[in-house]
Amino acid sequence: FKQKTAYEIRNCDWSSDVCSSDLLAASMLTARSRHTSFNRRDGSVVLVGGQDAFGERALGTSEIWSLDAGFVDNGSTGAGAAADMMVSRLSTGDVFLTGGYATLDGKEVAADGSTVWNETDGVFEAAGSLSAGRRDGCFALFEDRKGLAIGGGPDNADYLKPNDSGAWEFTELGMVDLEETAVSGCAALGDGDLFVQGTDATGTGLWDGGSKQPSQAFVPIVPGTAGEYRYVTGAAILSPSPGVAWILGGEDAETGQVLADGRAFSADAARFEPLDAFGVPRFDPEVVPWIQDGWYAAGCGWADGDRNEDEPTVELLDPSTGDRSPAFDLDRSRPGCALSVLRDGALLITGGFDSDEAAGDDAGVLVPYVDPTRSG
Repeated sequence: FKQKTAYEIRNCDWSSDVCSSDLLAASMLTARSRHTSFNRRDGSVVLVGGQDAFGERALGTSEIWSLDAGFVDNGSTGAGAAADMMVSRLSTGDVFLTGGYATLDGKEVAADGSTVWNETDGVFEAAGSLSAGRRDGCFALFEDRKGLAIGGGPDNADYLKPNDSGAWEFTELGMVDLEETAVSGCAALGDGDLFVQGTDATGTGLWDGGSKQPSQAFVPIVPGTAGEYRYVTGAAILSPSPGVAWILGGEDAETGQVLADGRAFSADAARFEPLDAFGVPRFDPEVVPWIQDGWYAAGCGWADGDRNEDEPTVELLDPSTGDRSPAFDLDRSRPGCALSVLRDGALLITGGFDSDEAAGDDAGVLVPYVDPTRSG
């Protein structure tokens, strides 16, 4: 994992292949946990929403980190206050965010707002509202201007497309052969297809929105013919190539066990195969592409499905080969943090709860690095 870096590297521990950096990104403007982060084309990172220091309210603000300026305010998200928002990126670089949870009278409630980050202008623009709030569900754009939100509570789906005036608009959609409340995640596979992961057979299958009527586009995966697979919640689901979905970690819906391994799903074969994933069990982790082709960075999740015990490590992995880095210990326990990969491969870790169960406003940069003089 050797690469050049813009940061001053200190305190190298070659036994764990990790060095710390003096660049701790100053302080965030607002203490946050369970917020969303994504990269901009210019190398900066946008932080969106989350919950405040003591989890008393969701946040409707955003801020931007850059190497030169640290954290600067970026105003309202335009979607109301929400944490754990569902995210999908357009080919233009714009980012669509929706759902998650808000707070009402000190209690968590599912959020129904949506917003679009305009990459060119660097601002958020309010988008259409869901038919009902969704939290711990999924949202994916299956075409550049069409998407599907499903799961997270409601017993229907929301179909997204521009209306006659070009504005984003959700339409409530009933689905044939799909139990929407059993859906726990999804990923766009290209050609209008979505892989849908559920907690049982009624919520797991392939949605073919490219060639069928949206309400009739779901095809369940028949147990016994699809290879080895599990019903899970809290898994990281991504599509590394067209027609393929990776389901990494999460909690087994039948046993309650949090998993380290995963499954690879092929849409052409309609089959699952075992997949090497994390070095440790992870529930609801952040998994983002790293700078080396085929590699991903994973962290900021929990070690249990009730989100009581955190997993305070980050790792790099290539699930297609089973190769993994050592586990990199974070500077502190950070359940609910957000993870971003910077241009040189360093990892920006922002916020998250601390030992007092309060969200922090601190951020750190972790620099994976191998001593070029060390052999073995």
